[in-house]
This record gives sequence, structure tokens and C-alpha cells, in this order.
Amino acid sequence: MKERHWIGLILLTLVILPPVPLLGAQKEAQDKADVKRPAADVPGMDIFGRTKVWQIHLELTAKDFDRMQPAGGMRSPRDPGGFGPKSPDDKQAEKPTDMHKGSGFGLEFPWVHADLSAEGKTYKDVGLRYKGNASYGTTSRGLKRNFRVDLDHYEDELRFHGLKSIVLNAGGLDPSRGREAFSYAVFRAVGVPAPRTAFAEVTVTIPGKYDEEFAGLYTVVEHVDKTFLKDRFNNSKGLLMKPEGLRDFQYLGEDWTHYEPRYRPKHDPTDKEKRRVIEFAKLVDRGGDEEFRDQIASYLDVEQFLRFIAANAYLATIDNFFTGGHNYYLYLNPQTNKFVFIPWDMDVSLAGVPFVGTADQRMDLSLTHPHPGPHKLIDRLLAMHDVNESYQKLLKVLAGTAFSKERLLAEVDAIESVTGGRLAREKKATEARKEGAGGPGFGFAMGSGMFGQGPSLRTFVENRTASVAAQLAGERKGYVPAGGFGAPGGGPGEGSDVFGASSVVFHDKVQDELKLSDDQKTKLGKWLEITSIQTKESFQKAQDFEPAERGKSMHEIQRKANDQLDTFLKNTLKDDQRHRLRELTLQREGPFAVMQPDVAGELKIMDEQRQQLMTVIQELQRTVEPLMKEAQSGGNSQEIGPKLMKIRQEHEGKIEAILSDAQKKQWKQMLGKPFALGD
Repeated sequence: MKERHWIGLILLTLVILPPVPLLGAQKEAQDKADVKRPAADVPGMDIFGRTKVWQIHLELTAKDFDRMQPAGGMRSPRDPGGFGPKSPDDKQAEKPTDMHKGSGFGLEFPWVHADLSAEGKTYKDVGLRYKGNASYGTTSRGLKRNFRVDLDHYEDELRFHGLKSIVLNAGGLDPSRGREAFSYAVFRAVGVPAPRTAFAEVTVTIPGKYDEEFAGLYTVVEHVDKTFLKDRFNNSKGLLMKPEGLRDFQYLGEDWTHYEPRYRPKHDPTDKEKRRVIEFAKLVDRGGDEEFRDQIASYLDVEQFLRFIAANAYLATIDNFFTGGHNYYLYLNPQTNKFVFIPWDMDVSLAGVPFVGTADQRMDLSLTHPHPGPHKLIDRLLAMHDVNESYQKLLKVLAGTAFSKERLLAEVDAIESVTGGRLAREKKATEARKEGAGGPGFGFAMGSGMFGQGPSLRTFVENRTASVAAQLAGERKGYVPAGGFGAPGGGPGEGSDVFGASSVVFHDKVQDELKLSDDQKTKLGKWLEITSIQTKESFQKAQDFEPAERGKSMHEIQRKANDQLDTFLKNTLKDDQRHRLRELTLQREGPFAVMQPDVAGELKIMDEQRQQLMTVIQELQRTVEPLMKEAQSGGNSQEIGPKLMKIRQEHEGKIEAILSDAQKKQWKQMLGKPFALGD
């Protein structure tokens, strides 16, 4: 990368979070767009701004309000009839045919007619529906829920300040209401095409139910659609996709039908576009190192992707492309024939997602390995010396510009100047409706326990900028996620094994080894997302118990989660798949598995051996206890991890020494063909 590019990056203006200059082809394309499209002609230019607050009123009939309640999908443990309030006449209600199928929980969100009023103007007959997965679930039985408004759903020419769609996010997973505005501002400053935001005080009228009722403070998020693409790329003809469960680009053969469920294109792709996606996946997954080095820049806007990685790493978003393989858009830009990444769903950014590690660990997320385990595209790119060098330079530049502490705190000041009093008003309105704080749904963001709220915006900025500085100075490596959720290695429910050893089935490598079908993979993904949230809620409730009851309750929750997964797998996997999965789980657990009743019975473990095994286990517990306390109090996981692994291996050897030769032989047979599980 040419030196003048980095000089250009340093010469930034002193505006809060100014856009970092784009480089190469990105800059050229943006320059052309700026020449062709005056600011006054950019759709939504007068809508968005980090302190802009709209007064938005939604009005719909009582019948449409009943019709818009979602169908299908998961059920809340406190709402077995399904999400949302149901009408007494629900059985007689006409079943909607105009539905949006959610990607995560399988919910179907019906579109209904509504009127939207803003700044003294009314937009008649807009399309209105709910939206979201976990973020919808947290507020599923309150008035304030996520909305998607399509101006042109029923009236083709209807626009809101040039926009066809607007998204109103309720912030069910983010009580601060600042994470989205903050995060998207950073992405844009870093040079990544990202949605713009504003805020809105939303009132709702439903005759007979609510009369201009204050629902609360919403974040207005620019929708990623053709209008967005035209503004950012000066074109909207390319292939826009919103992947789900696409963490690694795997080559799935030449049949497009194997790719479509994962990539989820927004329109029917041409044969040429299909071919491009398949070839890209094949290069990333199967291409040799030399082939990858020579060709990757012809498929991927590498410079933009490095900025995308850096922004996600700095913001500790985690629940994204790095882990679950979702919450992003992928655009095949027809002008360059290259793929570009666009961020989405930032409501649990800033170390706000509890799935991985502790809050302190997430705020110390590694800048160079911000993902659990291997990640083929990122790992292969950063293994290239010139790309790695460019990434390291980019990290240092961003630390003093778009991600400097002073600028981030100024951004927090601006956001809190908007949210403070309005959130207090929202709380008062919510309590008056007897809904409870945040809306009476379920989810991890409403409490303050193990799965409660993430760090405040200010705490995040203070801790994250300190971690970034230490990492760039070579004083620390940063936290590398190990997967799962909660504190690593803690008590029941606190580690990545809350679903037991069989949870290895959720790893991509294991699913490939088992030769799972696309349908099986989709079912597994949905089951995990649904059950994780339900289990987290149970753990959160347990935090209110007395210490003695708390431990008992957590063990019971974990046992129930294990049983649920075993039952699900029994009904989803074929016999040979279940057999191989058992071999893999035994490989993962190692010799400690001989203490399990079924394994002990199969090996014919004698009473004397059982007593010897218990002695080894108790010795192990005493040895690791100080290290576990250190880890849970914020110790350096990069130093503690190897120590724990060494202790584990020593005690595995002691367990194997207790087995007879015949038992050792049988144990080896039970393990099956060795398989590298990695993390």
C-alpha cells in the first residue's frame, strides 16, 4: 500500500468522528459519486444525524394491530402461546398472507396498513411490520417493539425524504440506546459503508387501545437497500445478500441451491452472479496458498475488508461475521466485481453480547484475532505479509483518529444529551402500562446479573481504548474468544459447555465431518439461538436466589439444557451421524469421560478404579481452583489458559494410568478415527 495513502489518513479534520479517507478504488468511486450527486440530492440527508430527534406518530386500526402479531417461530417460556398480545378474536381473525419470514427464530411478521406522521406531514398507507429476533423477543409483550416501515409497500411512489424504508429499533438489547448510533458512526469514520442513524420519539394510536401513547425513544436506522447502495456505491444493480450462519465461505459444490439458504440474496441472482459467489467460496475454502494470494484481491475489496475487521474488533461487536456468521450484508459491486461487507445490527456491540467471555474480556478483545477458533478468510488474509502489514498500520492510524478516546467520549456526550431525559420519560410510560422495565419480553439485556447489561458506553470507551493502546504497544495480546457464553470455565452455565459435550455439533468443522445436510444445519442453528436465549434467562433468574439454591438451580438448568439437546439431536441426526458425534464428543472430553455412567459401564470400571479416579478428579479441582478464581476476577486468559491445559493433560495421564490394558484398548476403539477439533 502506497505511503501517500497513510499520510492522507493522518491529515484528518478535527470534527467528531470524521470519515477516514477512502483509499484506492473506493476513493475513486466515491469521488465520482460526490461529483455526480450533490449533497442536497442525497436521500435522507436531512433525516439523519447523531443528535437529530424526530417526532414520529404511527396510527393503525385495532384489526391491523391484531393482524400484525407474529406467527410461527419460537415460544417464550413465559408466553407459551407465542410472542405478543393476542386478540380475544384471534381465532376468528383473517390469516395474513403478506408475511416477512424472519431469518433467526423462524417468526413470520405480517405486513399491515398504517399511517406515519412526522414534522407535521402525514404519509398515508405505509407498510408496517415488526422486526428482529432476540431483539424482538426482549420486548415481545410490550407496546414498544422494533418496527420496519416501507413507504412504498402499498404506494409505489411514496417516499420519506427520498427514502423507501426506515427502521425503528426499540433497543430491547441495549438499555443505553446508544450502541447503534455510536457503532455505525465509527464504521463510517473508518471508511466502511454503514447505515446512518437518528433518534425518534414514537407515539402510537390504535382506536380503543392507545391514543397517541408514547411508546418510547427509538433509533432510526437507515435501511440497506437500493437507495443505500446507490448512495454509497453510485450503483444499485449488484447482488445484495444478507447471510445467515455464514461464518466461513465453504465450497458446497456447483449447485447454487446449496448456497442460497446461507447467502440469502435480496433478488434472484443472475447466472454470472451465482458463478462469482461459488468461485469466491471455492477460492477461500479450497484454493492453494499461492492461488489465494494471486486471486483474492480480484474477488474481495481487501482494503475495505481490513477496515471492516478493524472496526468490528475495535467495537468488540463479536455477535457478527466473526462468530455466528450473521448481522452483516454482502454486496457484489458490479463496478468492480468485488465483494464488500456492510455492518448491521449493532445493538449488542461495545462488548454488550454475553455469548463470549466476561465483559472485561470482551473489552480486551484481540485486535488481530477477534474471533473464536480459526476463521478461514481472516486467517488466510492476515497470513499474507503485505496484507498483515497494512492491517497493523491501519490499526495504529485508527487508534489516533476515528477511535481516539477524546473523540469517542465526545460521541458519548452527544448521544447522552439526546437519550437521558427521554429514557426517563419512556420508563414512566412503560410503568404506567404495567409492562415492566424495558418491556416484558425475555432476554439478557434487561438485568444486571451474569447475562445482564454490558458495560456502559463510558466504561467501554475507557477500558477499550486502554486495551487498544496496550495491544498496539506490544504490552498485551488481547482476549481471543474461545466460544460459548459466560465466564470461561466457571460453574454450571458459565462456560461454553452449557449444552454439554454434544455442543461440538454446532462447530462448522464437526458439521462437515458428520456430513450434515443444509436442512439439518439450519435446524441446528435455529435451535441453538432459541434455546440459548431461554437458558440465559433461566440463569439470570437464578442470580436472585440464595447462594445454596443458586448452585442447585444452575445445575438443574444445565442438566435440562443437556437433555434438550440430546433429544433434539436424536430426532434430527441419522444413526451414523449420532455414532460419529459420540466419538467426537469423547475425543473432546478426553479420559475424563470415563467418569460418565454410560462410558464407565461400557468400560466395566471397577469400584476400586472408581475411587482412584475420584481422587484424581478432586486433586485436579484443588489445583485449578486458584487459576479459575484468577480468570473470573479478570486475569490474563492468555497466560492462564496454557497453565490450565498443562494441568489438564497431566491429570488425563493419571486417569489413563488407572485403566487396564483391555480398557485402554476399548477406550481407543470408542474414540474412533482421530479428528482435529481445534478450539
